[in-house]
Amino acid sequence: MLFPPRGLVPRLLPLLLWSWSVTACLCPAHADQPPLPVGAPQPPPPAKVPASTPPPKPDDFAKPPLPLTLRECLERAFESNLDLLIDRLSPLEARANTLTAHGIFDPNLNLSGNYGEQTTAQINAITAPQTHTTDASASLSQFLSTGTTVALTGNTGGAATDANGFQTPWESFAGATVTQSLLRNFGSDPNMATIRIAERGETAADAALEYQVDAVITAVADAYYELVYARASYEALQESVRLAEKLLSDTKARVRIGVMIPLDVTTANAEVAARREDLLSASRLIESDENNLRILIAKDVTPLLKNRLVPTDLPPADWEPFPVPADIAEALRGRADLRQARELLAQNRLSEAFRKNQLLPQLGVNGALGYSGVSTDLSSSFERVYNTSDPAWSIGMTLSIPLGNRSEKGQYQYAQYETVKQQLLLRQLEQNVIIQTDNAGSDAETNRQEITATRAARQLAEESLQAEEKKLAEGRSTNYVVLQLQDQLHTARIKELRAVADFQKSVAELMRVEGRARSHFNIELRGAAY
Repeated sequence: MLFPPRGLVPRLLPLLLWSWSVTACLCPAHADQPPLPVGAPQPPPPAKVPASTPPPKPDDFAKPPLPLTLRECLERAFESNLDLLIDRLSPLEARANTLTAHGIFDPNLNLSGNYGEQTTAQINAITAPQTHTTDASASLSQFLSTGTTVALTGNTGGAATDANGFQTPWESFAGATVTQSLLRNFGSDPNMATIRIAERGETAADAALEYQVDAVITAVADAYYELVYARASYEALQESVRLAEKLLSDTKARVRIGVMIPLDVTTANAEVAARREDLLSASRLIESDENNLRILIAKDVTPLLKNRLVPTDLPPADWEPFPVPADIAEALRGRADLRQARELLAQNRLSEAFRKNQLLPQLGVNGALGYSGVSTDLSSSFERVYNTSDPAWSIGMTLSIPLGNRSEKGQYQYAQYETVKQQLLLRQLEQNVIIQTDNAGSDAETNRQEITATRAARQLAEESLQAEEKKLAEGRSTNYVVLQLQDQLHTARIKELRAVADFQKSVAELMRVEGRARSHFNIELRGAAY
């Protein structure tokens, strides 16, 4: 017969008593019940709680994936972004305004013809009771940029009465008229002002569209990088859940062999549940970021809702980005909104010069030269005109002086104020560009350094957790400490992912404020309104 070694029973007795007390506390419903008689129906065994259940996946993850590179997203946005589709109409409208302004120099052709009969009461022998009148005229006029109007005119007409047996005496005329403005609207500057203002507006509209293109490029890049970050954060949370589940499994095993108490299992279970809840929140963030990207790259988001967007341009592991210094001179030279502001200032100066010219009196000279022909038949009348038998000419001058001229004075003063205001707006925008560029450069450099710092913190957190897990396996640590270190590791991973995303976004923003977003992302604009 085998006996336990001497002294072993006294050492095991306290452990056995402690285990019996814990079991009684955990199962109070059975502790006070008498034993069931033989043959009585036995109660069903308690339900077993599974060691771990997989985290619930959102319905969005069941959708088929749609892999997208950043370049593909930018191309989609360039073709389908609603903001761009709307803003592309502005340059076309500006071109329409320019076409309208050129219309002032279009030649004008006028044709007219009339025939009438009139019956009057006969008062004396001279008065004709019936009169038949016929007349026709044609003119072609052209306004020139020098303020000159040239017109070619021709007309014919005659009146027949019953007194002359309805024999119509025809009178025809052909000639040219020239009118020249000498003060107001003299020369090409005031007469071309409307066209030049429209052309400046066309250039300003092109610059405004370029600025909007840069803004959309940056917005798409930001949404893309945010989606990359959201998916990477979800994967980091999955790893955090896996570590918590592993710790829960190890804790249950240690409780079974008596080196841990059941309270440790409860703590580990609570941590698993909390991290799974965080996982659901992270999945919802992915859906939100996908929608942010969808609205930027599609004019109809419905087809894209059938897929989950999967970005494929991921930063490499242990990425060490190069510094991206700010270039204020490039920003002042290349920003599209600055070019737009300069074009608007040029517009205001043209308008001011035009309004100054309109303060002058209207002085014009005119001259006419032509030939007339009168005959009893139409063909003979035309022949006399053709033969220049009866020349006619005239010369004259007109002067119009508006007394007070308050209307033009008010418009000129308004144009002056608009010019000064636009100068100040341009100056303000230049200062804002300088500050924006400096801030964007500082943000990019700070975020670049954050990548290095957060990566070092993540590596130290990994080493600390590994060391503490070894201590826990040896019984020299507690679940509480390990869970804390797991949380610290997860926080360090998230900070590193955040730093990478922030750096990519800050570089995109720096390219935007410098006016280099299109060249940085290799976007080329072609054609009218692109």
